[in-house]
Amino acid sequence: MQTYFSTFTSGCSEIIEPQLMRDIDDIKIIKLVDGLVIYQTAVLAAQIERLRYFNNSFILLSHREFEKKQHIPFLMKKMIRNIDWSKVNTEAAHSYRLMASSANQLVHIDKTILQETVTEISGITNWKFSPDKANREIWFLFRDEGMALCGFRFTGLHTIEKYEKGELHRPLAHILCLIAEPSAEDLIIDPFAGSGAIAQECAYSFQYKQFVVTDTDSKLVLSMKQKLSKLPGVIVLKDDALHLHTRADNSVDRIITDPPWGIHDGTKQDLHSFYTKMINSFLRVLKVGGRAVILMGQKDIFDNVLSSYIETIEVTKTLDILVSGKKARIYVLEKK
Repeated sequence: MQTYFSTFTSGCSEIIEPQLMRDIDDIKIIKLVDGLVIYQTAVLAAQIERLRYFNNSFILLSHREFEKKQHIPFLMKKMIRNIDWSKVNTEAAHSYRLMASSANQLVHIDKTILQETVTEISGITNWKFSPDKANREIWFLFRDEGMALCGFRFTGLHTIEKYEKGELHRPLAHILCLIAEPSAEDLIIDPFAGSGAIAQECAYSFQYKQFVVTDTDSKLVLSMKQKLSKLPGVIVLKDDALHLHTRADNSVDRIITDPPWGIHDGTKQDLHSFYTKMINSFLRVLKVGGRAVILMGQKDIFDNVLSSYIETIEVTKTLDILVSGKKARIYVLEKK
C-alpha cells in the first residue's frame, strides 16, 4: 500500500470523497480536510494521475502536526530527516526543485534550510538540484489545520496545462460535470461557453447525447469550433444565453455553465436584471426535473434573484468554494 495525498477545489469535499471511493476499490481514506485528502491504496501513481478532479497528487514522504508558533524552517528540517526514501524510486537520475506553501500560498524557503535540504536529498538520491530545469518536485505544505506534509509531486510536471484568461481549470470543470450527473440520453448546454472548457471536459470523461455550447462573441465561437469540432456530439453555436433562440421550450436535460462574474453594464442593478433574464431563459428551455449547475461569483445578487423563483426552482445543493482565491458558489437548481 502506498500513501498519497491530493489537493482539490476548496469546498468540494462532499463531492470528492464518494467519487474517490467509487474510483479506487481498495482505498483507505486517512484524513479528509477542506481541499486535501490523504489516503492509502495499492494502485499505481499512474492511475491516481488519471483522476481529473484533483489539482495535484503527491506520494506522502513525511508529515507531522504543528502549532502555528513553530517556524517553517524548523519544521522542514524535522520533516526531511524523517523521510522514508523507499517510497520513491531514487535509482533513476532526475533533476528536482523544492517548493513550499503555507495556507495555500507559495512561500520563500530560507537559504540555509534550502541548502541543508538539498544536501540531504542529493546525498541520498541520484537527483540533481536544478530549480530551473527540474522534472521532479518535492513539496512542503503547511496547512491552517496545523498539519505539515512533505510530498513527491507526480502530476502535471510533463504536461503543463495552459489556460486562457478566464478559462475554467480542468479539475473544476470536471467537478461541475460530476455534480450535473449527465447520462447517455441527455441534451446538455453551456450557454456561457467562452473557451468551451466544460464541454471539453464532459466529452473527455462523461456520457451524453448532445452537448451544445453557445456564446455571443463571434471570435470565441470560431475558436470553439476549431477546438471542439472533433469531439463527439458537441455543437458550437452563436446564441444569447438570455434568450437561447436556438433551443426549443422544455428540450434541455442539463445546463452546466459559468456565467459572467463581473458587474454587468457597470451597476449591480443591471447584474440583477441580467441574472433574472438568464434564469427565465434557463427555465424556458429546461425540462421539468432538468438540472442547472451554475458557478456564480456574485452570490448575494444571485440569491436575491432566486428568491423570486421558489415556486418554479428548487435549490437542491449549494457549495461555497474558492476559485483562484476568490469566493464563489456552485448552485444546483432543478426545474419544478
